[in-house]
Amino acid sequence: MTVTRTRSLSLALVLAATALSCARRHPESTLNGARLPTVASSVPPAEPPAPASGFRLVAEFEYPIGLAPVGSDALLVAGDLEPVPLALVGGAVDFRPQLARLNDPTTPLYLFSAAGGTWPGDAWLALAHESAAGGPSSSDLYQWNENEGWIKRYEYGAAVIDIAPWRGNVVLLGSHFNTPVMLPLELHELSSSGLKSLSTAACSENGGDLLAPSWVDAKALNHFGYACGSNSAFWPQGEGALVITALSSAGARTQRRFPLPDDLRVAQVVVDGDGPMALLTGERGSPRLARFANGRWNTVADLPPKFERLSSPGTHSLWGVVGDQLRTWQGPGWTTTTLPSDARYAQASWHSVWRRGPDDVWLIGKIRGSNPSGGQWLLFNSAGARATGSVPSDAARAALAEGMTHDRKGCTEPFANFIQLHSFEPASESQPPDLSDEAARSRLSTVLKGHPELRHLKFVSHDCHGALCIGAQVKDRAEVEALRALLPRDTYARDDDARCVPPPISRPFAVPL
Repeated sequence: MTVTRTRSLSLALVLAATALSCARRHPESTLNGARLPTVASSVPPAEPPAPASGFRLVAEFEYPIGLAPVGSDALLVAGDLEPVPLALVGGAVDFRPQLARLNDPTTPLYLFSAAGGTWPGDAWLALAHESAAGGPSSSDLYQWNENEGWIKRYEYGAAVIDIAPWRGNVVLLGSHFNTPVMLPLELHELSSSGLKSLSTAACSENGGDLLAPSWVDAKALNHFGYACGSNSAFWPQGEGALVITALSSAGARTQRRFPLPDDLRVAQVVVDGDGPMALLTGERGSPRLARFANGRWNTVADLPPKFERLSSPGTHSLWGVVGDQLRTWQGPGWTTTTLPSDARYAQASWHSVWRRGPDDVWLIGKIRGSNPSGGQWLLFNSAGARATGSVPSDAARAALAEGMTHDRKGCTEPFANFIQLHSFEPASESQPPDLSDEAARSRLSTVLKGHPELRHLKFVSHDCHGALCIGAQVKDRAEVEALRALLPRDTYARDDDARCVPPPISRPFAVPL
């Protein structure tokens, strides 16, 4: 789909889950070529008390936060709309403005949709964009570099919901958010030579819902989804099944199906020492953990009464709250930890949990404010971790987020697309869905023959958010507008901004003169 560059606030979706570890600090604080804003503290630096439960309050925030694991560390992602990676969470919370530095800034409106890999050597994140249909439909994929920050590696044609390094490459699981129907999941392997499709033959019931992150077992990478059925737009009556797709290190692909009764859904896939099992929910009966064997689902454990499930990003564990206790399934039983018991947290709501080690658990909660969007967000740790700096104010956080978006004035010799072809969505209503390579060459050749001042341009073809685009690096924005004005108006998407760097994977596109 064509990416819309408007600032519509219709979408308030944040998929945040990440991690960062203590890497060296940069002596000069800059972001995308500009000096970083001063980081102001919204929280007094007084040391918080240690609750009797063993959880210690590490930091408070005046904006929403989430954790996105990258191996044994996590990115702390802050904000609802246009969120920003604010700190690296590991043995401490290290606030680092450099985490918001992109070599090719993204475009508003954007969402933090996924993270994966290991910090710092092989860490990845995906930023999704809003489409003309009103939901995320494409993503920019970035890889961390200690010297340059986040380096754009690919423009993906779907919203990335899971990232898994595999066989020296990276495997992407893509879908489309905010779509209350069964949608096929898109599975691809990205290498230095380009994107390779790995068909899943699996669906997601609600677009962006992820039953579990990728799971490695016996040298195979496993992904989880639903069977699509004969009519993939709706729940397949009589055909419902949990599907596990396994990719071996040799490249072989296998798939297992576990049939589901029509009245049951899989809320989450949980993995313990005996392998995968499902948290089954339905209109009848209580939720339960069950494993499929001998042609039927066998109950492993019933959920405790009043169990409120928590998000547990980057893990295959089941976590929840029961009263004043935090419960997790360890197999073959439940492990219980007392929640923070200070009187101030009596009315707190608990949102997510991430286990970094056996006795190292991070917990996110919120104390409700006087209005629905207000309140304080709380970050706890059970291993005595502390913050290595002041919490940025909301204004400082917003300034970092603004720095992650495109600034045309900051681009010298920007790269711009001029022709879009082989797309599942036309650039305009009058453009045919498939503009051929020959037609593209003919259009460019006609222009260059009459305008020798543009003949220095070196055109390349590259994947651009689900389409194939033809573009070139230009001297300035004026040259972009000059060439676009000479091409037919149905040639490209008019809302496709110039970018600061050439695409990471491209092929020369010869234009005859």
